[in-house]
Amino acid sequence: MGRKREKEYSFEEAMHIARQETLPYWYRTEPLFFSGTEDSGERYPQPLDEKLTQGVWTIFFGATSSWTFDQVIEAYFEWNRRYAVLGVRTLLVLRDRFSLLKGRTSTDDWLNLKHINGMVAFDPDSALNLAFGELKLPKIVLLSEGNIAAVGSGQGWLDSIEVELGKLLRVNSPGLPLLRPWKSNALYPNDLEYKKLVIDGAPVDIEGMVTTGRWHIDQHTIWTQDHEATLRIPILASELSIAAESMTETRSSTLIAITGISGNLPDQCIAHQSYLDSDGTIAVSVQAPGSYPALHHIPPRTRELILKFPDAREFPIALHGFEYGNFDAVEDS
Repeated sequence: MGRKREKEYSFEEAMHIARQETLPYWYRTEPLFFSGTEDSGERYPQPLDEKLTQGVWTIFFGATSSWTFDQVIEAYFEWNRRYAVLGVRTLLVLRDRFSLLKGRTSTDDWLNLKHINGMVAFDPDSALNLAFGELKLPKIVLLSEGNIAAVGSGQGWLDSIEVELGKLLRVNSPGLPLLRPWKSNALYPNDLEYKKLVIDGAPVDIEGMVTTGRWHIDQHTIWTQDHEATLRIPILASELSIAAESMTETRSSTLIAITGISGNLPDQCIAHQSYLDSDGTIAVSVQAPGSYPALHHIPPRTRELILKFPDAREFPIALHGFEYGNFDAVEDS
């Protein structure tokens, strides 16, 4: 029997299928584009809505758990405040690296919590990011009439992009007065790298990481209900965020206690979601799935850490992975 021929779709049919397949990842808008692939393998943005080919757009790319996420959101709000009145439309494209947002309802709740009311797309496999070139975060893309006018990414992602936006706006309004390029007053660490502990149900071998006690593996996490379990890990970064969640039905608080191999860490290491416990140990209270900024300005001599889980017998805990950051380096993907 001959091989059954695959159905050939018209362009309109293919676009309809793409809209239906990508719809679950778009919020507050119908799908605007997807990542097409040339015969050469190169990616490109294929519009699904003609409004993306009209006027000026800014597209912000970030990862929900990264150290630069707060910077991306601050820039996103500020640019909306400055340029929405001039007709510039904004799209926020986010990657949930650790699958922390569990379904559409929890994602909507999270967006409301962050006061993000504009158009949002989630990019689970980074395909939308790749459609605009190099895979690097954070990233901003300027579109003019559907064409890529400028791209900024990585450590200097905002350095010259607002000047380029001003040039676009003055094409149709030559005398338009422009604000000075915005610069945040906050000091943000750079993303260095991130490590998942489990990928598709298979544990990831992280060099130097050692666990003791009873641990279990599911699709995205390692988890324990052994209050004597430990995880020992070296890190080459000054900032540490832990992607974790309480496994109780009510998301009851469960602790991660963090020390160096030779004892407690200095108080300077307390981050904005950690605190000093009664015995001088830095601790993080974990509830809903999230990335918890745990340590800040870790001295180089204490960058081998021991994580303990004293509440795990009553309140089991799951770990998704780690986000590392520095104030002096960047290398993200």
